[in-house]
Amino acid sequence: MKNLRFLWISLAVGGIIILIVLGRQFGVHTLADIALKKEIVLPSESGKTPTFEIKDFRLVQTVGKNKQWELKALEAYEYEEGDEIEIHGTEIKFFKKDNVLALTLKADQGVVDSKNRDIGMTGSIEAETPDGLKLKTQTLRWLAKDEKLVTDDRVTVTKGEVRIDGQGFEADAGMGKLQVKKKVRVKIARDVR
Repeated sequence: MKNLRFLWISLAVGGIIILIVLGRQFGVHTLADIALKKEIVLPSESGKTPTFEIKDFRLVQTVGKNKQWELKALEAYEYEEGDEIEIHGTEIKFFKKDNVLALTLKADQGVVDSKNRDIGMTGSIEAETPDGLKLKTQTLRWLAKDEKLVTDDRVTVTKGEVRIDGQGFEADAGMGKLQVKKKVRVKIARDVR
């Protein structure tokens, strides 16, 4: 009987090891791997049911008397499990000191972490500063602690006749300081539309 139990345990452990190795071979990752990548996963995609559904959602983050950012969404969903608010049809305005507009950002959908105030956005993302600097990408994260916008995806940054394409991006909220990380191509033309 002990030999049979040992055999079953050995087979189970061996099977798990084989699944992990084969899974990585074919692009399947463990939950720990996924968590480390900080992918933007909408709670609704994981089968969760919302506790609250909110139409015309508005959320403002302030520092002292100044607005840091103001988020508006056509729809928002809050879930009992976790600290995430799923947002759809999103516009976020970032502000400099004295509530001066620094950046307007639009995204199809995203997730707000209500604990640390990080915001992950996905879909067709477009951002523009008041002086005409524009950003386009498919994913973007606002890291509240660092006060930075970041992505590992392809980006296009334009202003006037200059167009920058590349992979990966990091910037402050007003895109006054920005960095396109790799595969950078700069094009200067009369018309960059």
